[in-house]
Amino acid sequence: MKKLFLLVTTGILLLSCRGGDDTTVIDDNSSKVTLEGTWFYNRYILKNGKDGSVLISSTGGPCLSKTNQTFSSNGNFILRRFESPTGSCQSQPIQYGTYSYNENTKELSVILSNELHKMVINDLTHKEVEIQYKSTTDYNGDGILDIRIEIYKKL
Repeated sequence: MKKLFLLVTTGILLLSCRGGDDTTVIDDNSSKVTLEGTWFYNRYILKNGKDGSVLISSTGGPCLSKTNQTFSSNGNFILRRFESPTGSCQSQPIQYGTYSYNENTKELSVILSNELHKMVINDLTHKEVEIQYKSTTDYNGDGILDIRIEIYKKL
């Protein structure tokens, strides 16, 4: 009888501990990765257009790391560039535009100064975005346009 009482009491205690007071609610939207936000320049990679081998990988220095892009939820885009042409870091004129991003094709289109720029998002996480720009230059002179990739970090 003592064993039955102990078993029933233990069962009641276990059931009472399963209450909803300490339930964790998971917001499904909190894990969604989006392009929205401000992304700071981290580094760039130039790849050979012929075989994909890395030609150059560089951070570009502390001044360039201040460069950032803001993608707003309403489709607005802001580019803040920093350069050091004379040795001192200087803010360049802020550029305002619009953007669209197709999650299926990974195509990013940005309009700045009435000029359309098309890029591809190679990788997008909560903290990093890898943007591949349309090739326009043959950096290594082999007759094939090379690939420029820029990596930005969200702080």
